Amino acid sequence: MAVGSPGEFSVLSENRGRVNWVYGGASGLSEVSNGGIGESSGSVFPNKRFGLSFAVGDLNGDGFDDLAIGAPGDRVSGDSLAGSISLIPGSLTGLNSFDEERVNLGSVRSEGGVDQAVEGAVAANDYFGSSLAIGDFDNDGLADLAAGIPGRTVDNAEDAGAVQFFDGAAADYLVSYADDEQWYARTAEIVRGMVSDLGKEYSGGAGSGKLFGWNENLEERHIASSTKILTLLLTVEAIEAGFVSLDDEVKVSQLAGETGGSKLNYFKLDDSLAPEKDADDKTIPFIAEGDTMPLRLLIAGMMNQSGNRCSVAIGEHVAFKVTGEDEGDELNFPILMNQRAAELGMTESVFGHPAFGGVTKPQDLITLQAECAKHPLFIELGGLETYRPAEYPAAVLCGTDIDGIAKCNGAFPKFMNIGVYPGRLAWKGGNGGGWFSGSQANGVPPRPDVPWCTESGVGFVNRLGRTLGIALMQTGSGAADAQNLFDYGFRKIFTPDWRATREFPQPGGLVGPEGPIRVSTFALDHIPGGWGVTALIDDDEDLRVNVWALDPDGGQILPSGAAARQYGLNGGAAFAPPRLVDMDAMTSGGGQVSEFFTGNLDGQHLDLSVWRVGDAP
Repeated sequence: MAVGSPGEFSVLSENRGRVNWVYGGASGLSEVSNGGIGESSGSVFPNKRFGLSFAVGDLNGDGFDDLAIGAPGDRVSGDSLAGSISLIPGSLTGLNSFDEERVNLGSVRSEGGVDQAVEGAVAANDYFGSSLAIGDFDNDGLADLAAGIPGRTVDNAEDAGAVQFFDGAAADYLVSYADDEQWYARTAEIVRGMVSDLGKEYSGGAGSGKLFGWNENLEERHIASSTKILTLLLTVEAIEAGFVSLDDEVKVSQLAGETGGSKLNYFKLDDSLAPEKDADDKTIPFIAEGDTMPLRLLIAGMMNQSGNRCSVAIGEHVAFKVTGEDEGDELNFPILMNQRAAELGMTESVFGHPAFGGVTKPQDLITLQAECAKHPLFIELGGLETYRPAEYPAAVLCGTDIDGIAKCNGAFPKFMNIGVYPGRLAWKGGNGGGWFSGSQANGVPPRPDVPWCTESGVGFVNRLGRTLGIALMQTGSGAADAQNLFDYGFRKIFTPDWRATREFPQPGGLVGPEGPIRVSTFALDHIPGGWGVTALIDDDEDLRVNVWALDPDGGQILPSGAAARQYGLNGGAAFAPPRLVDMDAMTSGGGQVSEFFTGNLDGQHLDLSVWRVGDAP
């Protein structure tokens, strides 16, 4: 039994706190077998309230319960009331306070030779550790730790609160900092979106192909795994330049093998595209430290299954080959990412991880896709819907493990982040996000203090020779929003815009010799320079020829008074039977915008119209 005394006083400070425990036995709790921790632990400050919260569970899987103790009033790095947690390992002889682990936001330590940090900077008045819970939250067989942070400021909202989750660790520590996550409730993020003509973006520069934008100028946001399109672009360019090959054998480093988040898992070998499961009905990661895998397979794992381990392995391989092949060059991929973004004019973007570390705005994502769409190999690898030899003969599904023993995967599908939109070429989505620490890679920029990604999406499709790209950030309905953006863009390009209209002759009046003329049949044509001509035969069998000034920008069809003629036809003259519609294409602007002069017979008068088909407003 553990008992907290958060208000316990010491000669050094009040409300410093203490936790005492009493061991049980066959005859119950023992007054003799007991222990505790308090004044000798951590910093000496008042109102630490050590023991205000605690939780019990086997965090490291050694068969003995461990004790987590919250001290929400602890001062950390000069920040008062920041809060901390003490972890006391259990053992055959009971709790061992001499091996206490102290955890606070921003803590950094080496785990397996790799520096890991607790997500989130320490801040005053967070009250980290105010509540604690231990349980197997991710169903991996190890207990995990959840810590309440009721005073946490989130998106400039004070006291919004958050919860920090730590994975249980089976090695040197009770919990791991590698994949900790901070969760918090917040108001719905504002969706940012854009659809653009990528051909015009590439030829005319950033923004020249914009068809629609929504909140695209708001503050930057994380894009999580949509970052992988930049990783693929750099890989494709390295292949084109001869630095690497799709057949390269890539060694999976410790850093890559320990990368958390989405993974390429084992898939069944029966070609069913179904993942393998273990005895606990859990998926089994395919990529592990020490594996050697073909680059082609890693790319498919990255783009189809959003494999983060694949992304890091790819980034290390490309960086090593491109930047010099010296020891340590494999850590240069963030440098390549930010250099390429700068070359493309992505002025509002910064990248810190090849798998899920990008902060940007929609226009920069459109600029990136305009470059990606130039490369046929990017489209081949980024739009492959199923990675199996039946659909993709070049598919390679085998590599070797750390011992050189062959390991093979089954065929696997691609996440359809933009749905099954017709003409789809390449796409990617993501949520969450992450960032390298400075010890994990070279040239890692500071991570911008902006919210993580709720859901992002990028992709480009081609219909009737026009390629449109979309960028979505903070959407709550990725596939639906993507399809709506594409629909809007293509409708704007291909649906006629009614620019001007005119009735001729004027409507109304009496029918007959004293009323307006009535049209029996007609024809029309255009004259280069913004002119149109109509010829009609009226019910008196007179031929009338009129010239019109056509002004689609001003929305007008104006008669040219000096260019109207009337000719009497010989009695019994033959003429074509009545026609209902005639149309002639006017001069178009560079193939992107087309304009048409049309007429249709409505009753016994003529409706003239000018239409624009294209994306010009």
